Amino acid sequence: MRIISAKMHPKRSLFPKYILTVIILLWVVTGRLCGGCNSRTEQKKFIIGFSQSGEADEWRKSMWEDMKRELSFHPEMKILYRETNDNSEKQISQVKELLTHHIDVLIISASEAAPLTPIVEKVYDSGIPVIVIDRKIASEKFTNHVGADNLQIGEMAGDYLARILKGKGRILEITGKPTSSPAIERSLGFANSIKHFPHIKISKTINGEWLESNANRILMQNPGILDSVDAVFAHNDVMGLGAYQALLELKKKKLPIVGVDALPAPAIGLKSIQTGKLVASILYPTGGRKLSEMRLYWKSIKCYLNRRLYKLW
Repeated sequence: MRIISAKMHPKRSLFPKYILTVIILLWVVTGRLCGGCNSRTEQKKFIIGFSQSGEADEWRKSMWEDMKRELSFHPEMKILYRETNDNSEKQISQVKELLTHHIDVLIISASEAAPLTPIVEKVYDSGIPVIVIDRKIASEKFTNHVGADNLQIGEMAGDYLARILKGKGRILEITGKPTSSPAIERSLGFANSIKHFPHIKISKTINGEWLESNANRILMQNPGILDSVDAVFAHNDVMGLGAYQALLELKKKKLPIVGVDALPAPAIGLKSIQTGKLVASILYPTGGRKLSEMRLYWKSIKCYLNRRLYKLW
């Protein structure tokens, strides 16, 4: 995990590649298992069901584009993509629909942890590997989780702002969807950090729902919020930009704003740091993985293999 600020140049995120690594290994294992099967079985494509929580924010758009790019190198695989617009009921329905296509693996980023847990557990218990990406569920019934440490992200943001404020000040926290695991964990990590600085407090928290427009609208409608704080921590860069735009339009004094994501996309993330709109952004997810973490992927293969053998025999 790294904090990206001016003059730093992070590598392109390898997040989708690691998701594909898990899937490719699963495909190889199942291909070997079917080595004695007929040619029709061998020629069958590996079907990936992908249930995405939403596409409103740039981070998810970027992730999906990267994943499509990686999949283009694997014609033996087919992906069925469903986007839920952060609607849990719709996502549950879409997961059920994906199951009718006899998917070989489910990738899911849950809109909300609790509502999605029963359906994900059902998929897992049926013997289909489940890769939980970014947002977690309220259960350990999944094959693997691919994502960064959101507690650490919150702690890093708190430590960084405490340093900028020299140990004294009031902070506005702009959260993502409060019932999503990244928002819950980033808030907890942030609070854990701030409690070590007795002269710094989180004086106001607003729910930006991960969207720039929401963060901007709330602040424009409540301009007094910006007068009562010395810095801003936004759970993603675009909400931080919403706060920056509000400061600009309301002609308020400039505040240090820390975001999360550090995307290389135009007009957001890294560009915003270069132009001075954000003072820093925490890279999410990390640009690489330690080699030892590949054990997790092999563990997921082993779990999958055990379930398939049980079903076959």
